[in-house]
Amino acid sequence: MKRFWPVVLVLGVASLPVTGLCQQPPSGPASAFASAVQEWSKSPYRLTLVIHVDTHPLLTPVFAARVRDEVRDALQRDLGDLCKVEAEPDHPLMQDILQRGWSTLDNRKYNIDDTKVHFVRVGYEEGQYTVQARQVDGSTALISPLRKAHTPDRQWVARLVALTVAQDFGMVGQVGRVDIRTVQLLLKGTGLNDPESVAVRTGEVFALSEIRLGPEGKPQGIPVPDAYLVVSDVRQGECTTRLFSRYRDPIKTKPDRQLLGYRALKLGTTRAPLQLRVVDAVTREPLAGCGVKVFPSGFEALQSEELTTDARGRVRTKDTYKNVVFVRLSIAGVDRAEVPFPLLSDGVIEYPLSGSQEADALARLEYRNRQWNRQVREFDLNMDNEAAQVREIIAKSGEQAAAAKAKEIAARHQIDIEQLARELEEVRDAGRGAPQQILDAAMARGQKALAALRAKSKAFAEFAEEVENPTPAKVALKRARLADRAFDAPAAIAAYEESLKLDDNQPEVKERLEKIRRAWQIKNPQHAQARRFIFEEWGKVEGEALEKGLETVRNHFKTLVGADDFFTGYRLFKTNQEHLQRLAALRDQLGTSNGEDVQEQIDAIARLAEELIKLNEEVAAWIDRVSG
Repeated sequence: MKRFWPVVLVLGVASLPVTGLCQQPPSGPASAFASAVQEWSKSPYRLTLVIHVDTHPLLTPVFAARVRDEVRDALQRDLGDLCKVEAEPDHPLMQDILQRGWSTLDNRKYNIDDTKVHFVRVGYEEGQYTVQARQVDGSTALISPLRKAHTPDRQWVARLVALTVAQDFGMVGQVGRVDIRTVQLLLKGTGLNDPESVAVRTGEVFALSEIRLGPEGKPQGIPVPDAYLVVSDVRQGECTTRLFSRYRDPIKTKPDRQLLGYRALKLGTTRAPLQLRVVDAVTREPLAGCGVKVFPSGFEALQSEELTTDARGRVRTKDTYKNVVFVRLSIAGVDRAEVPFPLLSDGVIEYPLSGSQEADALARLEYRNRQWNRQVREFDLNMDNEAAQVREIIAKSGEQAAAAKAKEIAARHQIDIEQLARELEEVRDAGRGAPQQILDAAMARGQKALAALRAKSKAFAEFAEEVENPTPAKVALKRARLADRAFDAPAAIAAYEESLKLDDNQPEVKERLEKIRRAWQIKNPQHAQARRFIFEEWGKVEGEALEKGLETVRNHFKTLVGADDFFTGYRLFKTNQEHLQRLAALRDQLGTSNGEDVQEQIDAIARLAEELIKLNEEVAAWIDRVSG
């Protein structure tokens, strides 16, 4: 039986206008998330300041302590009851920042915990006190841009730090009603007398975050790229916003068991001219002669500033704009994208654009396919967790209770898989106009993924059905098959052995047991080393070490092939899936930032993901052949 498929992680962007949205009532975990919003909205913010002061003769311990105390006290006075402010001298992430740079904050996936952590580094260079700062917002898992400031005045340092932190403090709202492009936000801190410095005002901009249930059952935030909410009306505890996005339907309203809802973070925008650098999405070369039409108040505005990119792909507006601009990009007179740009500073924003209509269609396909594959990965990982839950129920409450749970899970799976099938057709629609060979290949992989999900889900229904008419041997056999499908070799071996003790006349079971024993048995020291690395080390590798570890894990995979150890191979497959999921989240996180260095990181992630995908396709094909 085939149980595997090479899940493809596609990194790309799309260019589609926003269309109508239909609101669906939340269910399951999403219902619990939505029902807790009132309590969440009334609770105060928590802000943790992590202020690191560099080693320098002028930056004494007494000075560092004074800066921390003064910044904490100033912010607490300003924010009042809205926020509880604490200051810490150190934090594990600050050590990573010092060693690897500020981009290390982008290379992570954050669980939702409702605590804002603002990292600040104070230094001294060439007669200036320097301040650098970034925030990780726990309510949304969004990360603020890197802020830099400096002053020659020693007495002004604490005030400068406080001002820098306050710029990106960011009120948070949870998405409520969605009506086409009109989105209601319920603001956190309702009734706590928002101070003037952080109060939400008309025209300000919120970035959007999708809150999903992660593999460990904890909510995680995923930035929604190029989607922003512009405030049109503010009332007590809530605001009405207008949704602008480059992508179609950025707020998903169709049923999705892992989707909990959406939150938004107010950005520290400013008034500035737009400085834009347009590059080719594939080659990263500047796009000269690209039309850039800048609107101050939405794409329907009558007034606009029309520009053309120079040989470096750059434009700079003559006018300055407040908070956000709306840009229509065109090539050879053909409109190619409508993109909102929040003005976070007066720096240059780099933006990739497809160079042809076929490339536009391919970008749409990649964007929608990436979203769909993320749901497939989440579903697959969740089924592994559900299989573990069923085994736990067997151990604690017996087979009947476990069968009832398995039947409930199987019914839910059927609904979810049908929804995934409908959404795969939407992926096909989004990709019309892309090269037919690429579109057909994506659809074929999608159908194979759905077939594997159905086969994996079938084990739950089979287990529930056969427990209703049990014999002791059948009960043990069902446990064995459930463990077998979950690739839990020790549990499968033990349960198969138990079934054979109860009923020795099961030749197929004997054959399967022997095959599992042969696969699981350690063949040589290299095999033992490969299993230890894959089970104990490979899942912990991250960052640059992930790329360096690929050659090692490829060699270990060859060892597994020689040993016919498809059980450890499955663990390798699942761990690679988890790495791909983290890379996809990181790609989405970086997609909300700008700059050449950010694009280099995105390109590096794409290359690494491609290598992992190739490896996982080999692993999946091999397991399909040998696992039986």
